[in-house]
Amino acid sequence: MNHKAKPPFSAAFVLPKDNSKLLTGFTLTELLVYLAVFVIILAVVVSFLFWAVNSNNFARASIEVQDNVRKALERMTYEIRSASGVYVPTSAFNSPGSQLSLATTLDLPAGETITYEDFYLDNGKLFLKKEGSRAEQITSDKVTITSLDFKYLTSTTTAESIQIGLTVDYNNPSADPYLQAESNSTTTATLREY
Repeated sequence: MNHKAKPPFSAAFVLPKDNSKLLTGFTLTELLVYLAVFVIILAVVVSFLFWAVNSNNFARASIEVQDNVRKALERMTYEIRSASGVYVPTSAFNSPGSQLSLATTLDLPAGETITYEDFYLDNGKLFLKKEGSRAEQITSDKVTITSLDFKYLTSTTTAESIQIGLTVDYNNPSADPYLQAESNSTTTATLREY
């Protein structure tokens, strides 16, 4: 019986004659190129994230300022238009931080025929003080009014008017440039003649 000896390895494990096909992996140059591409992509992503956060902060600060300007001007305009007159003795006109006093017949205390209300600044906040009531803060603590100016406009042919100048800044104690927001607004409200 003629038995042939089996080869020690099967044909599937025979090494090819060209050994270069067995070498896999990265060269140092390829590794450095991949690493550089990764670092560039990472830097772009991180820069975009910082930009997005800073843009969001600026938008929030701007919206807060604009919302407070709108709210303050709407409230002052409403109260001026509803007033029966400007109470000049306690009003301070044409100066930053001025005060406006109005005489009104709306929301009268019991037994009164006329009442007074004042718009004024205190520590950078706008307040409305109605006679017999506590002062109401009109603007939020997130903003500071840096200028409030009332001008009393009178004419023989038109009703009394008040011009309101208002400058509002976002509170930014850290001096972050992305939280700097300011608004300057001017409007005029005329008292209605009843």
